[in-house]
Amino acid sequence: MNFDDENILQDYIARLLSVQDERDEWLDEDDLKAVAHDLGLSDEDLARIEATTEAHRQRGHHFSQHGAWDDAVAEYRQAVVLDPFDVPLVHALAVAHASRWEETRDREDRETAERYARRCIELDPNHQPSYELLATLKHPPATGRRAVIFAILLGGVVIAAAALVYLNISPTPEAPPPPSPPPPPTTTAAPDGALPSEMQIPVRLLDTDNARGLRLDVQRSLLNNYDSTFSYTLHATLLNEADELHRLRMKMALVGADGEVFQTKYFDARSDHQPYLRPGDTAPIAELIYEKKPPPRLQEVQLSVDIVEHEPAASAYDAVTPLPVTWEFTQPTHLDVEIYERESRIASGFRERMHFLTLATHNQGTRSVQHLRLKVTWFDAQDEMITSELTYVVPSTGPAMRSGETWLTRAIGKFPEGEDTPFARYAVSVVEAQ
Repeated sequence: MNFDDENILQDYIARLLSVQDERDEWLDEDDLKAVAHDLGLSDEDLARIEATTEAHRQRGHHFSQHGAWDDAVAEYRQAVVLDPFDVPLVHALAVAHASRWEETRDREDRETAERYARRCIELDPNHQPSYELLATLKHPPATGRRAVIFAILLGGVVIAAAALVYLNISPTPEAPPPPSPPPPPTTTAAPDGALPSEMQIPVRLLDTDNARGLRLDVQRSLLNNYDSTFSYTLHATLLNEADELHRLRMKMALVGADGEVFQTKYFDARSDHQPYLRPGDTAPIAELIYEKKPPPRLQEVQLSVDIVEHEPAASAYDAVTPLPVTWEFTQPTHLDVEIYERESRIASGFRERMHFLTLATHNQGTRSVQHLRLKVTWFDAQDEMITSELTYVVPSTGPAMRSGETWLTRAIGKFPEGEDTPFARYAVSVVEAQ
């Protein structure tokens, strides 16, 4: 079979989905072998299927980071069909359904999340995150205007520990710690000679010309070890202190004590379609490496700049005043953010006009912001709403925004083709925060 033919892969996925839907029960290994046999799949084909599974897994992870739950569910579901015995993967699908239920209150999502969580426990009776998710689904809180399920992507492919964070509860304020070098490696107990199940790994930004003016702040650097798989999660931020950055491509290397590189990954800390970083702006990093091979004995993680596109910063930028912002719930006393318009332009699309709006959010409170989601609403000349869009400043599945940091986000309003200025004004409101 030539796996370059996308139709054959889709046929394999469709056949598995059909078997599962017809039986309304979990696929077993015999089902997978039977479908593979019917389609005449070779060992090479099965290896390519495994690579496809990983691609779906990674896309699901990134969609989850940005709260795109419809897309995350779609990606994780195809991955789970291809690999139904991967507990962290099944759990990631459960969390995606639970998170979508939290937004839409669709009963079917809640029931599906519970079903997949119970499947995880079937496969692994000691899978604690699934017990926690079931408890959350069965006993939702009675107070609070809205809760956000946080999918903390750790371990295996993605081990999502679900927690409810209430928007109208104000914990005792505390000053956030200043950025500091990564902690020394810490471990959990393990038998002699065996790797511990969790390890905190130091992270180092290599001092090269390309990295000039970048300051790294590591918030999480966690290696999870299993018998034959491992995952590494990095949550960090990069503060830009020099030029105006248009693109920043990073290389992440997992390095052993003897200097051997076990794994590398390239990622965009700032892609060319994202807002430019001015001096003083911060770029978040939330990356995951998952491998189905024995865990490595890591000494450190090295970050380096692979590609940088920049230009000299302006000697001064136009002064701006904070935008008026409304809170769609009682603003917690410990949260204090200012939001500025960084860029506003109108462009023509296919039979529509688009307003590209870049917002800069500055955390001037005393605490880190763990989660922040905004809504931008556009109004016509009669002050009637035309359209609105939700956008994340701080997704809950990545690093927090420290006190004093400035993060960027973009919202795009779409309007029917017509007037040069298709709206009269826009308004910004906070819809979720922690």
